[in-house]
Amino acid sequence: MSIDFEPLDLNSIQKEVKRINSGEGAENEFMQQYVRMPERDGFVLLRFLPRKKGQQFFCATRIHTLKNPATGKMTQYHCPRDLSKDANGKEAWRGDCIICSLYHSLWQKSERLNGKDQENMQNQARELKPLERYYYNVIVRSESDGKGGTLKNVGPKIYSCGKQVHSKIMLAINGDQVTGEKELGDITRPDTGCDFRLVKKVVKSGAREYPNYDNSRFEDPSVAGTQEEMAKWFGNLIDLAMLRKLKSADELKHALRVHCGMVVEEDNNDLNEFYGQAVREPAKSAGSTLAAGADKIREEDIAPKQSPSKTKQVEEDSMADDDFLKELGAI
Repeated sequence: MSIDFEPLDLNSIQKEVKRINSGEGAENEFMQQYVRMPERDGFVLLRFLPRKKGQQFFCATRIHTLKNPATGKMTQYHCPRDLSKDANGKEAWRGDCIICSLYHSLWQKSERLNGKDQENMQNQARELKPLERYYYNVIVRSESDGKGGTLKNVGPKIYSCGKQVHSKIMLAINGDQVTGEKELGDITRPDTGCDFRLVKKVVKSGAREYPNYDNSRFEDPSVAGTQEEMAKWFGNLIDLAMLRKLKSADELKHALRVHCGMVVEEDNNDLNEFYGQAVREPAKSAGSTLAAGADKIREEDIAPKQSPSKTKQVEEDSMADDDFLKELGAI
């Protein structure tokens, strides 16, 4: 018995590596679809499954987390911007998103301020910043059955990770000349692919704890499973593209108004209406509004001028754990 799988496009993986390095309660059915991480230090052994013809190896998205000030509830929304190529083949997140537009506009305005005023406005912008997420089809080699026993080769399940782990996966497939890491090639092949040991270690940064996945690595090549197992897994692959459920522009605008503590009525002032509510700036500039066409600002044109930090990795990697997945289920 054989399966008609499609090998990885290693050229596209190489382009993805370049894009990344450019800087550019009780379980329900939803939760059971996802890979569960250890609560503290530990590891999960995964096998990435091959893709079906015409489908992608992974699904890329970005998540905005907005807060309802009245209840304190945090809700995640998929950013409507898509990862696409321009005429020169450069990949970037493009499209219209009112949350991204306000985020970049706030950051742009903050650069004209100083001291505490600048810090406050940049903190407001960071609350709106989209964080990248990546979804993969995997088999979990060993998992608790919740009754003291162990289940083997569970799945297919969805492995959800941030940019840090996604980068590690891409670099392992493609190889890394900087570190001398050997190219693994197609890690999804049933006969010569590799399991992935996802290692979680809880570390501290000041008073805050966060998960670190730096020790994660691919194992030696191995057979994924029997022909019967592979046929079963391949026949039950999850359509990763379906996980990216987008809200309408009106729904995102409403959520943004709630986040900013505004009255719920709609109007046609686009981003200008959020100033004075979202922006707590000095009185002398409180009347400022966005320049015409600011809602068309592109992310690649106005990127926050800050270097990668542990805080960024905290945000991206923490979202891989159960609290994030529970909230994601409401999207």
